[in-house]
Amino acid sequence: MEFMIGNQAPNLPPKALADLFGRMVWTLADNGKELLKIRAQWLSGDDDQRVEIALLMEVIFPYADKATAIREFSRITDTWPRLRPLCERWQAQWSSRADV
Repeated sequence: MEFMIGNQAPNLPPKALADLFGRMVWTLADNGKELLKIRAQWLSGDDDQRVEIALLMEVIFPYADKATAIREFSRITDTWPRLRPLCERWQAQWSSRADV
């Protein structure tokens, strides 16, 4: 993932890499375990481009529990207000889950 983001084509939209990483999760023998570790690191990091790509990866919820999600989405939106719609989309999905 780091190689891909470091060597991406100019003007490539974040969604393009997010979609690619999402497909890779399901095609790897470990079900993307290592990719999802990197995604978690990106979500807690300080690079808005990586955070945005991680939020755009729609393959699996970005956090294991709702309390963590709320706390982290708040941190992300406080730091990068432009990412609020992505965080709100994930929060809406949490709200619609039957198991929360």
